[in-house]
This record gives sequence, C-alpha cells and structure tokens, in this order.
Amino acid sequence: PTMAERFKVTTEVLVSKIGPAGAGWWAANAFASNYLGLTGTDLGYFVVTGLGDASAVFLGHNAYFLCKSLAVPSAEINVGKEIQTATFLSGATFLSGFVWQPACNVLEAAPFLQAAFGTGVGCGTAF
Repeated sequence: PTMAERFKVTTEVLVSKIGPAGAGWWAANAFASNYLGLTGTDLGYFVVTGLGDASAVFLGHNAYFLCKSLAVPSAEINVGKEIQTATFLSGATFLSGFVWQPACNVLEAAPFLQAAFGTGVGCGTAF
C-alpha cells in the first residue's frame, strides 16, 4: 500500500475507534465514580469502564462506516458486515478497557515508561 493509503486507514481507526474508546472509557469512569460510588480498585469499576470502552467502539465504528456509506456510495460498504466487525472489536475492547485500571494500579509506583509499557502489554494481551 502507498503511504497515502496507510495514513487513510490510520486516520479511519483513530476517528472511528481510538477516539471513541478513550471518550467512552473516560465517560464510564466519571459515571462509575460520581454516580455509582465506585473507586479505581473496585471490580464493578473495571466492568463499567470496560463496558464504556466497548460501547463507544461499537457506536464509533458503526457511525463512521454508516456515514461513509452514505457519503461515498462508491465505497460499497456492507453495513451488516461492519456491525459484525464492530461487535468483535467491542468484545475485545471490553477486555482491554477492563484491564486498563488494574494494570495502572499494579504499576502505580513504577517509572512512567515501565508503567506505560506494562499497561500496553496487559491491555494488548487482553484485547
């Protein structure tokens, strides 16, 4: 693939999944903390943030590809296939969203780069 094609795909992933995932995790964190009274060490907190992460990826992926199918009919996007893809991605995202906070908790005292690497490995493995 050309450099332009690679950037196009990377941009699609950022807009449709990574951005929504961060926003979904953060919103679920606020909901869990402010409305459910959960803390970053509660199992329920891990579940709520995992669900927030997963639901945002599901919605972000589907919204992006629905809009793209309407804006660029020549792309011949199969929306049913994209819903299936979003379901698989959101299932994996639930696991990585669930693992994020426990990994951060375990690595709290580690130097930043070690904590970032360890959290990335933990979340990547869960995904």
